[in-house]
Order: sequence, then C-alpha cells, then structure tokens
Amino acid sequence: MVELKVKNILPGIAPQRSLIHVMCQKAKLEAQYQAKQQAQASEVLDLKQQLDLKGNEIRSLNSTIENLKGVNEELKVELMVTFYIEMSEAFDSEHLL
Repeated sequence: MVELKVKNILPGIAPQRSLIHVMCQKAKLEAQYQAKQQAQASEVLDLKQQLDLKGNEIRSLNSTIENLKGVNEELKVELMVTFYIEMSEAFDSEHLL
C-alpha cells in the first residue's frame, strides 16, 4: 500500500519540478533579454550623442571653411590692388625718366 502511494505521489512531483525548472529558465532568459535590451539602449544613446557631436563638429568646420573663403577673397582683392599700385608706380617711374 505504501508503494502505491509513493508511486502516485512521484508522478505529481515530477511535473512540478519540471514546471519549476521551466519557470527558472524563463526568468533567467527574461533577465538576460532585459540586460541585453538595456545594453543596446545605452549603446544607441551613446551613438546618438556621438552623432550630435559629429554634427556640431561638421557645422563648425563648414563655418570655418566659409570664413576662410571670405578671407581668401579679401586677400585676392588686396593682392590685386597691391599689384596694380606697384605696376602703376613702375609705369609712372618709367615714363618720368
């Protein structure tokens, strides 16, 4: 009679252990999934910040390029004026002699 009761109890315990094992595995996988999701969210945030920094750097460099183009144009004009003045002075000194 005791053997019969043990046999009847054991089949009930096995599914419970299996269910507990499955629930533990599920909890472990959920924790891993959340950790991975958080890591990826952190990485995305970091990449967005890097992208913003690069965008700011590009805007700054474009502004510098435009400023340098303006300075270059000013230097060209000054060079042409200087050249014209020197040529004019050279021409006048040749005609005065």
